[in-house]
Amino acid sequence: MPEAKLIPVLANDDFLTSAQNFAINLERAFLNNDYVVGFFGIGSDGHTAGILPGSPAIAASELTCAYDAGNFKRITITPKAIAYLNEAIVFAQGEFKWPILKQLNQELPLTTQPAQVLKTLKRLTIFSDYQN
Repeated sequence: MPEAKLIPVLANDDFLTSAQNFAINLERAFLNNDYVVGFFGIGSDGHTAGILPGSPAIAASELTCAYDAGNFKRITITPKAIAYLNEAIVFAQGEFKWPILKQLNQELPLTTQPAQVLKTLKRLTIFSDYQN
């Protein structure tokens, strides 16, 4: 896909500058492209991207959120940004993620399982070794 453009989150800048630049680049990408795809993983706690359960990223009104998650600082897209995607592709592997993948079939609040937001997209593909 020679036309594909990847948007890096981190650069050689400080945390706040990196967060601001990522927000600007992400907004530009949404405005200047006809089709936007996001590539995601899903954590064993139900997080996706840097959107942790109970984090400020869940309710953020902006496309990005920069916050201290306790163990380290995160810069992430938000559910608002995910809503701009035309498609999401997810990779989740390992038995420790199977309970979370099973829960995707349920309707859970984003505060509990942020990965639920991926189900709102028109096109979602999940690659996994999950077995019922």
